[in-house]
Amino acid sequence: MAMAAQKAPASADLKRPTFAKRRLFELLLGTLIIAGGQQFLYANAFAVMIWPITGVSIAMLFLRGQQMTIAIFIGCIAAGLIQHWPLVANIVSALCFSLCGWLSYRLSLKWIGPVQPIPKVSVLAKWISILFITHFGLSLSLVALVLQPYQVDIPGAQKLTLLAMNGLLPLAPLALMLDPFTMQKSTIKSRRWVFSSLVIIALFFSLAFSLPQFLMFWFAGLIVLSTIFAWMAGNVRTGFYLLAIATITLGAPQHVWFENPISPILFLLNNLMALSVATLSSQLKQGKCCE
Repeated sequence: MAMAAQKAPASADLKRPTFAKRRLFELLLGTLIIAGGQQFLYANAFAVMIWPITGVSIAMLFLRGQQMTIAIFIGCIAAGLIQHWPLVANIVSALCFSLCGWLSYRLSLKWIGPVQPIPKVSVLAKWISILFITHFGLSLSLVALVLQPYQVDIPGAQKLTLLAMNGLLPLAPLALMLDPFTMQKSTIKSRRWVFSSLVIIALFFSLAFSLPQFLMFWFAGLIVLSTIFAWMAGNVRTGFYLLAIATITLGAPQHVWFENPISPILFLLNNLMALSVATLSSQLKQGKCCE
């Protein structure tokens, strides 16, 4: 018994360096991901359909904790240095993004509690409301403290908020759904969901770029198909589906979207409808299983 008592502290001491190394690796990886997303944003002067950093930041904070705020700040600073941003604007912008992510994380835990995974439509609505308020504050701060003082051509805080939300919704809810139990129930054993989502995505983008003058009609069709897909596929598959659309949108020429000023609104509406319907579908199915 005495020997066992003596070995216990040694075992605990061995775990501490492993935990520290893992945390350091997470911070380094998070910094690199944030720097890449933020560099894309800076290079396009914030005028992109989707802000990748917003979704990645919230996902990292909920999955790995509030210490990832350090990775967000350092990643933003690194991206600004690469893009040769003015030092003061770079620091202020990094502080704005870091504070917005941290506030979103803390307010969600305080007013909603654990939201991993998102269990109900009511929880989803509260969470999206919190994110909208915090990221509207982020947009106002960027406009007042960073973009206007340096005479960057910007569309306004309202549109910047839409672009920020377009980066949030395809990734952050998916990250919250990827707990082990959800993934066990949603194994990709039915290839028809993958095939269906690929057909919808390919159809939308082929039509949108071949006939951009009818972009509003293509978005209307996408919203209808996404809603049907979300109802049938459920939370996790819909999350991957929206992430695929967002990824392709990031790689597409951004001027196509901004020729039609209503595109960010329609893109946001597509994400909101799909997430709400998928959450409702999963909630109803879960309720039937519990009866």
